[in-house]
Amino acid sequence: MHTVWERYNTDFPQDELSNLFKSALINKPLYHSTELIRLYKVKQVKTKPPTIVLIVNNALWLGEAQLGFFENLLRKKYTLKGVPITILPRNRS
Repeated sequence: MHTVWERYNTDFPQDELSNLFKSALINKPLYHSTELIRLYKVKQVKTKPPTIVLIVNNALWLGEAQLGFFENLLRKKYTLKGVPITILPRNRS
């Protein structure tokens, strides 16, 4: 069992993180009104706390519910009890 500090310092494998999020969206696509939210890239930009950037077609379309969806994916896959997670949507440039 990892300590909270070790979980707070988690550095997720890049490929694993991308596969986790992209495969979840294949099984359960997310929409804003009738527009499909497209995920182009996922990257962890820092630890302490784990901070994930999602490159999407329109960052404004990702509200609390959609960001919570991605946070829940991380929490299911990794043991992150007691660890804050920051997820930042960004537009594809």
